[in-house]
Amino acid sequence: MRNNIFACIFFFLSLTAFAQFNNFRAEFTSAYSNHPAIPKGLFEAISYNKTHLQNLEGKEQSCMGLPTYFGPMGIVEDGKNYFKNTADIIAELSGYPKEDILKNPNINMVSYAIALENLTQN
Repeated sequence: MRNNIFACIFFFLSLTAFAQFNNFRAEFTSAYSNHPAIPKGLFEAISYNKTHLQNLEGKEQSCMGLPTYFGPMGIVEDGKNYFKNTADIIAELSGYPKEDILKNPNINMVSYAIALENLTQN
């Protein structure tokens, strides 16, 4: 009985993990095809590290007043002297308006890819 319970828990947790990695799969594939110099897996690693592959909408994630993340790539608008304001940097490097980067998950990923490619070409 106990083994069955553990098997069920493991099964549901693995389904959740699999579902997370399918978030934004088409967008990641598109980013790699449009920016072949970026190593495959890098966008997923960054997104998972910052947002667990979720589209964050700038809601406060911490009671300590840490900066909030936006979109699946975890872009920071106000670093609060903890981090750089990556939204400004990505907007400048990609040419997309900062408001669109923060509100649209697809533009969030595309602009991040463009900015990363521009930074690595220099």
